[in-house]
Amino acid sequence: MESYFIIFNAQGSDRGGEHDLVGGRYLDRFEKRDGDWRIAERDIVIDVARSALSGESILASLPFLVGSRHEKDPSAAMFTRGRSRVGAAQEKGVSAS
Repeated sequence: MESYFIIFNAQGSDRGGEHDLVGGRYLDRFEKRDGDWRIAERDIVIDVARSALSGESILASLPFLVGSRHEKDPSAAMFTRGRSRVGAAQEKGVSAS
């Protein structure tokens, strides 16, 4: 599952007064445990990260995956794995969940 987020981080003047704006996605794989659906694996992908005051990119300073276009985007691999699991389950005649 792919979920989007936006973060506005406003720091006080005692911490430099910087304001950051970050937008990205959670790439989650869920699994059912004891009857409840839980996140089994999560990747964080950052698509935009800027200082809200200067407009400068802060993307390189963040320790997360970086979004891209088409096959180069981290979500492409996740969705390909998901389709492969569904196909294999259908061949066996079982549910992929």
